[in-house]
Amino acid sequence: MLRLIRAEDDYGALMTDPAWFKFHGDMRGGKYPEIDLVRFVARRRDAEGTPALDVGCGAGAHFWYLLREGYDVHGIDGVPQALEILESRLAAEGLGPIPDGRLKAGSFDSLPWPDEHFELVVDVDAITANKLDTIRKTVAEVQRVLKPGGAFFSRVFSTECDGYDKAQEVEPHTLDEVPDGPIAGHGTTHFFDEQEIRELFAAFQVELGYTTRTDRGFKVCEWLVQAEKPGVSH
Repeated sequence: MLRLIRAEDDYGALMTDPAWFKFHGDMRGGKYPEIDLVRFVARRRDAEGTPALDVGCGAGAHFWYLLREGYDVHGIDGVPQALEILESRLAAEGLGPIPDGRLKAGSFDSLPWPDEHFELVVDVDAITANKLDTIRKTVAEVQRVLKPGGAFFSRVFSTECDGYDKAQEVEPHTLDEVPDGPIAGHGTTHFFDEQEIRELFAAFQVELGYTTRTDRGFKVCEWLVQAEKPGVSH
């Protein structure tokens, strides 16, 4: 049974947006993991049962992948219905049921897990779908729930991405309802430049990558953040 932990204003619109439900409901946004994350995980040598958190797990592409790789996966998303789709998929594939408390609906900026609980946290185009204040709080929360030496993989949109100049800013680098480009119809999106990325992850040891691809004729530019929390896990 999913429990709504907290719903901020940014999530209220998502929870009633038909386009969001269609995106998850037909599995276009939640069936297979992104190759950037697959490469990152494939280079790791984590033991079976390593605790991991999928921030913005949606209908479960990355949750599903981490679970199949042997991780003890937890997930959070702002849309309870997306989590129901995830649970149904896992049950159909013999990977469920997920134990109580592993899937939570709520806001990323107040993660309902204790300090130093996870060795891996992943985010693929989820925290970037918020205003900057929420993003900063979310990254601070990720640092809190990560064990020393734990890793955080995050992929966020760049200011070089098509569509960035197509809508009015609601705050610096944050746009709402981009009308054109790969982010069209996705609601609030924050686009990062390199200075912002480095400031946002200043508390981590960071390896910063960048990827550019073409999707339906649009240029998609994103930062790939591989961050490690300083310290040694006990």
